[in-house]
Formats: sequence, C-alpha cells, structure tokens
Amino acid sequence: NNIYKATNFKIPVKFENENTQTEKLLVVGQTELTKTAGISAPTKTYGARGFVIKNINGNVYILGGNTQGTLYGVYEFLHHQFGYEPYSIDEIALETGVTDKKLLAFNVSDIPDIPYIQGVHEYYRYYNAEAGHRMRFNTYNEIFIGSDQPWHNVFSYLPKNVYQKEH
Repeated sequence: NNIYKATNFKIPVKFENENTQTEKLLVVGQTELTKTAGISAPTKTYGARGFVIKNINGNVYILGGNTQGTLYGVYEFLHHQFGYEPYSIDEIALETGVTDKKLLAFNVSDIPDIPYIQGVHEYYRYYNAEAGHRMRFNTYNEIFIGSDQPWHNVFSYLPKNVYQKEH
C-alpha cells in the first residue's frame, strides 16, 4: 500500500512456486528465494526486531530474525526508498508522485540494542497493535504476561541462559 501511495503503481504479488526468473523481485521474509540467494537473518543473531535488506542483481530481499524483524525491515526499506516516516497513529510522511526514482543499492542490517520498547500510550498497547508496530513499539502482551495484574516477561529481554546463572 505504501509503495502504491508513493508511486501510484500496484506491485503484483507472486508466490514462490510461480515462474519469476525473468522478473525483478521484492522478496519479503525468510523464503526459499532468500535461501537460494544465500541471505539469512537468524533469530539467535538478529533477535526479534533485527533485519537484513539486500539488493542483489536488482532484487531486494528483506528478512528479519522473526516476522516482527521482517516488518521493521520493510519499514526501513520504505524509509530509505520513499522517505517513509511515521510520526503518530494517523500521521505518516511518504514521498508521493514518484515516477523516476532508481532502486537503491541496499546492503542494510540492524540489530537493535534495546530489543523491546513499550509504547506509553494505552492506545498502542491495547487497541492498535498495527500503529504501535509502525512506531516500533511492542504491544502490551509482548512484554507483560497477564492482564489485570501483569508480570514482566523479563526472560524475553534478559535471557535465562545469560542472567540466571549470576542473578
């Protein structure tokens, strides 16, 4: 949708089993195509929010340590290629009327120093996870366990195998 908003061109969606050998592709997620291209983003290395974006022979591959990392990789691709910048739930900057922009030579990866960020606004936590993820906040249940009297899900960001030995 954001590429369409920027370019007024609807990118056709293809499945891996379709013959796409003569086409330039935007490959999203860990697929057989990313494996064939030799690209990976192991969760052990990239965590939940890390990602890789690579342009190889005009094909762009975006994949993360998991689906959330892949989503953030897509947002980063949009940021660099079309100036995508979310400022709030309903305010997003994006270039429009793009007709002659060249595809960038992506070779980007990110492993966030802080793996989980909790949005302070209740709307992000409970009612609009999509907007929260767009702002790169985690939803309430990704950090806490329970609802009325929540407990921190500390082992997501303080792994047992590292911290339980000493603390």
